[in-house]
Amino acid sequence: DVTSNNITSDGAESIAEVIKSNSSLQTLLLGEDCEWLKRENDQGVADNQVLSSKICTNENTSVGIANIENRYLMALLHHIKAGTKFCGPQFVTLYTFNFLITKVGSYYQKSNKFISILKSRYLVKSNYNKLQSKGAIIISKALADIDSLQVLSMENNDIDDEAADHIAAALANNAGIKQLWLGENHFTTAGVSTIIESLKAHTFLKQLFKQFANLLFQVTQKSITSAPDISSQQTGTDSFGHALEVIDLSKCKLSLRTAHDISVVLSKNKNIKQVWLEGNSLSSKGIAIICDSLVNCTELSILSLRDNNLMEHAADSLSEALVNKVELQQLYLGNNQFGDIGTIKLSSSLSTTTGLHTLDLMNNQISEVAADQLSSAITNCSRLEQLYLGDNMLRSTGAIKVVRALQACSSTLKVLGLSNNGIGSDELAATEISRAVGNTELLTILLLDDNEFSVDGVRMITKAVSQLDYMMIYSITGNRMMIDEDVKDELRAVMAAKQPTDCVMYL
Repeated sequence: DVTSNNITSDGAESIAEVIKSNSSLQTLLLGEDCEWLKRENDQGVADNQVLSSKICTNENTSVGIANIENRYLMALLHHIKAGTKFCGPQFVTLYTFNFLITKVGSYYQKSNKFISILKSRYLVKSNYNKLQSKGAIIISKALADIDSLQVLSMENNDIDDEAADHIAAALANNAGIKQLWLGENHFTTAGVSTIIESLKAHTFLKQLFKQFANLLFQVTQKSITSAPDISSQQTGTDSFGHALEVIDLSKCKLSLRTAHDISVVLSKNKNIKQVWLEGNSLSSKGIAIICDSLVNCTELSILSLRDNNLMEHAADSLSEALVNKVELQQLYLGNNQFGDIGTIKLSSSLSTTTGLHTLDLMNNQISEVAADQLSSAITNCSRLEQLYLGDNMLRSTGAIKVVRALQACSSTLKVLGLSNNGIGSDELAATEISRAVGNTELLTILLLDDNEFSVDGVRMITKAVSQLDYMMIYSITGNRMMIDEDVKDELRAVMAAKQPTDCVMYL
């Protein structure tokens, strides 16, 4: 694991030598840990070093929290709301917690056990690698000489088509590959197709042949006295499929041609668990092709199709693919254009994904028209931990229906995002949100900025938030009624009286 170490092509030779001297290598991690920490965004924050330089502790702050400049906190919130991923099953919210804990220091000395666990388990790294094609080629040539590789991570390394043939050759010789992370590089359709072709060539018989060939070699070399038990070794799926469990081709400029190729790979890997295809503008037609194979991927746990220009027509094929996906835990569909019709279609399938932990439908032109069906789906997701519905058009009517449905997951919900939805034109919305928030046991992030709450509405919600044990980020800025400094001081006092010192409140 040499993720996030500023490695360039100059260091590739050394890594290649390590690979050559470890012929049984199974996992090679050369990508990054946390993409938002290095990515330039609208607020001009390039990485966590720049961000941390703008954070200071302020003992005069009435709530006793870190005093973070507005635009940098908003940068933080931007990435939380976007559900930005990194290489692994956890997401940016956990890294955000850890980032605040690590950088603000003394204010968290008396933090609760929940915070301590996060701090001990998650590590923020600011650097990332830049192998480029030259380094990727060197490493791929070394990988082509082994056949044991199961996990390869080279995402965000400035790799282009020049390295595609060599990566494909490495994958072709490693038929037991389980996880492939190549997102956010500079491949074109041709490069991606070349790589996917090598995955399509993997077969169950090829994997089985390799195992028996290795066994025969051991026997003939008299290195063992009896045949080993290979029943537990990975030989593909029960239906003679492949071993691939994770594929990440995010932001790889995929086309309809590559959609067909990906569909073939998925059809032969029915036990695949994670599919990352965000940021590819695949359109409804491309997603329909891929969904034809996803229908049979019964063990799918993570699916990310954010930012793919998907409209309501895509919801038909996607809904069919999602039906009864009881293993599905994280679904990212933000920054598309499903609208009300598409959301209603999706909601019928989401009602059957009862194991869902994270649902992202941000920025999808969803209004109160689809609120009934969406709320019904949420009611069936009793394990929901993160719900992102910001930048839609729910209004008060739709938001009320959604937050009432959260009663079903009140014991598990940790993140709720309802920013920029036109909520709060009447007091009922604030009342219902306060009630829903107050009923939660683990809520940690609440995003209600850019709505239309009145001052009394903000007071009501803030009082409910102040009672929560694990709240860390509470944002309710940019609302219809300007909150003067006296009211802000009042709200800070409410929080200070009840909250531990590890909550960042943005008014």
